[in-house]
Amino acid sequence: MSKSNFTKNLLIPDFIFIFLFSLLIIFIYDNFGNFFNRNINDGFLKATAISNKENCRIKNKDLNCLKETIKDISKNNSILFFGNSQTGAINNFKIGDKDYITYLNEEKFFKDNQLIIRSLWMPNASLKEFYIIYKELERCKIIPETLFIPVFLDDTREQSIRDYVNKLENKLCESKEKIKKEKVAESNVKKLDQKIKNNLSFFKTLQSINTKMRTDLYKFRNYIFGIKPTSVRKIKKASYSDNIEALKKILELRIENNLTTILYIPPLLYANDFNKIPYSKEDYASFKKEIEYLCTEHNCNFLNLEGLIPNTLWGTKASTNSLGNNEEIDFMHFTGEGHKVFSKEL
Repeated sequence: MSKSNFTKNLLIPDFIFIFLFSLLIIFIYDNFGNFFNRNINDGFLKATAISNKENCRIKNKDLNCLKETIKDISKNNSILFFGNSQTGAINNFKIGDKDYITYLNEEKFFKDNQLIIRSLWMPNASLKEFYIIYKELERCKIIPETLFIPVFLDDTREQSIRDYVNKLENKLCESKEKIKKEKVAESNVKKLDQKIKNNLSFFKTLQSINTKMRTDLYKFRNYIFGIKPTSVRKIKKASYSDNIEALKKILELRIENNLTTILYIPPLLYANDFNKIPYSKEDYASFKKEIEYLCTEHNCNFLNLEGLIPNTLWGTKASTNSLGNNEEIDFMHFTGEGHKVFSKEL
């Protein structure tokens, strides 16, 4: 064996070892360095997730607020917002801050006209997931008279559908008797699970640790490839096409029932400066034209709200780089004052 081949054969396992060891160190430091006094991130970095009667976050195994929302929008004069974490999270949260859905519900105009405004949101919600939810609402004959759908270019990159979204099919309008039977069947398992968590506090954190490790891998990838919030994100053609197709299906269902649908391009930090946004100028312009064209073809209303929130009302987020300590620009979540501005403009 030549000296160069011998050296190469040594370097490959060494690199793999160093890579895996680095991941292990990051994981141990982040998860166990301060095990008894730590605040594991819930996925929104510096933004605070909001879920309440008006602004419902869809969660795995938690259908309470979802069912309450469905009950509300089954009434006349209902307005439903679909959304992702921009709808349900407030950056640099301060006491007294509210999300824009809550602000809208407090408006005198809506109260006087007895309009019911609700939202359903999930982090990184894709249009494919919105379609599954909407199909189930229609199956239950619970159809909002007005539907707002934000179309985020970022979320057209999402190809997979979360298990708990898939499981919503045939769930939302099932009989109370069936729900009761399912609760009885699950009760013993839940009791055992709770007993284990109560007696072994370590297990309470396992899910959070799993989430944190995935975040660490994400951060490490960003470090290795030099990915930053300002890095240009290319359109993923396959997932983009699937998501746009799902949006078309929602619009077609709405047309059949002669209902009002509003598609909007959501607020974006630095929307007034193409050189600062994390998209290709050509891709982003083409995307906006396509959404506007969809509305022309499918009898819906189109709004471009990208520049609605001043740049000063966005805030920052913790570093998405595994070795970075500095705060970074947050292109997704604005502050409580930003939510107030957004509600007024809407």
